[in-house]
Amino acid sequence: MYQENYNAAADGGGIGIMFLLVCFALYFYLAFSQFKMAQKCGHSDSAWWSFIPILNTVLLWKMSGKEWYWFVFFLVPIVNIVAFFIVWAEVAKNLGHSAFWGAMVMLPVINFVALYILAFTEGENKRFQSPPPSQSFNKPQTPTHV
Repeated sequence: MYQENYNAAADGGGIGIMFLLVCFALYFYLAFSQFKMAQKCGHSDSAWWSFIPILNTVLLWKMSGKEWYWFVFFLVPIVNIVAFFIVWAEVAKNLGHSAFWGAMVMLPVINFVALYILAFTEGENKRFQSPPPSQSFNKPQTPTHV
């Protein structure tokens, strides 16, 4: 009389799996971008924290160079939104980019472009720069006046 159709359930499962794969890919992109930013900011020892959900917020706070109490602001509703804007702006400045790109990280869809710019391009005036090579002490100094 009636024939059961199980195709709809199978299609839904396939869509669900594809959705999960896209979510994992986006999470990996966001975490890897933060990983590269942490390395640029000089936090290579704790850069792997970017892949752990709570620790990535601690890493973000460390990359901004803010005081310890800024981490508490992340836990307060409404205040955390403003704190994240400020902290991302500081991270962008520390990487040598405009604070504008730090603020763009908080906006949906645009954040993928902003993270790419912050993580994979060189900034103009970095705050975390490697020190210039020092002169060798073994090299004899020639006097300039004789």
